[in-house]
Amino acid sequence: MTDSHDYPRTQPDGEHLVYETPWWDFYYDDTIRSNGSPGKYAWAKIHSGNGGAMVVPVTPSGRCLMIKLFRYPAKRYMWEFPAGMIEDGETPEEGGQRELLEETGYASETWSDLGPIYQNPASHTNLCHLWLADDATPTGATSPGAGEHIQALVMSEAEVVVAVRDGRIAHPLTLAALSRVLDLRV
Repeated sequence: MTDSHDYPRTQPDGEHLVYETPWWDFYYDDTIRSNGSPGKYAWAKIHSGNGGAMVVPVTPSGRCLMIKLFRYPAKRYMWEFPAGMIEDGETPEEGGQRELLEETGYASETWSDLGPIYQNPASHTNLCHLWLADDATPTGATSPGAGEHIQALVMSEAEVVVAVRDGRIAHPLTLAALSRVLDLRV
């Protein structure tokens, strides 16, 4: 059974670039809704088109490494796992390794693929690749992006669970990555 007739279809010449940044491109499409009426649909994609990578860093003692940074649209600091865009020429794993090092100063020799996830398919085309770094250890070198102030914190699994429950960890990709790690244990 196919449901292809149930989603809005783009009209010919219906994709319009609205705004381009070094990181994201913003579009709207002229569409035809499932009832046949015309409509518009706004969406975004990572400018490079390479997607992103998020890393769940776990230290040799079994503690999770989290980062805290200000997320402007939410107007608050959020605890999450290191993540970022995959650069041209990088594999998703290489992008995750670079982001882990840049944002935390940690590196890992052991990497497990947790699979890809769409960040928010209602408004983004971004596919984010999730990774588990099982033996994250400090190297002492960080190089966050310009203007980024990142605080790293090592938390026990119990502390992570409490932070999820009380809302300190509310980042959707981080929650998805946590669920993938927990799924490995079941």
